[in-house]
Amino acid sequence: MMELYIRRINLELMDRTFVPMAHNTSPSRRSFINEIAFQMFCRSLPGQQLEQVEAHSIADARRLILGLENADVVIDPKEDEMDDAREQARRLDFYFLQIVAPGRKLEVKPRFAGCGIIDSCEGDVYCDGQLFEIKAGDRNVRSIDLRQLLVYAALNYSEGGRSIDSIGLFNPRIGTHFSSKLDEVCAEISGHPAAELLAEIVQVVSSGDISR
Repeated sequence: MMELYIRRINLELMDRTFVPMAHNTSPSRRSFINEIAFQMFCRSLPGQQLEQVEAHSIADARRLILGLENADVVIDPKEDEMDDAREQARRLDFYFLQIVAPGRKLEVKPRFAGCGIIDSCEGDVYCDGQLFEIKAGDRNVRSIDLRQLLVYAALNYSEGGRSIDSIGLFNPRIGTHFSSKLDEVCAEISGHPAAELLAEIVQVVSSGDISR
């Protein structure tokens, strides 16, 4: 059911906010550049100097990539790579400004307590009952993207944290987005309402029985 729903998302349910970006950043550098863009978006606070935002964002992205890829060094981004990151950050700002209601705030990097075999972790963006993941690859939605959102929702369910009514994906590189009520997604992929599916995920990760 999951793969059929993913196919339907890519064929019918994706909406477009921007045209695909024309930058030609090397695929081997995409993780680093995409992370710089996300860090710039997270740091885009009033009063921040652009040079400081970029310098801190590059440093944070480098630390993350060094850890994830077990690399010895990550060379500084070239100017065209920074243009790529700046455009992604601009698109993130624009998209989420449309999402957030007047007087409400975006929560970037929402943190979820660990449960069972899953350690504590961070999502990308939470706002007004909506949890978003940002995927900046040059590709369609994959099942792993929805699974990641559902795991975060299950961890949140386990700790009784935020209210999560909807989940969504935004890709600033190709300019597309998808969002849906959490109950609808769970029904599509499992035939069960969100409360039942999230409780089952919590039970599985708590028992360590991931083969189910």
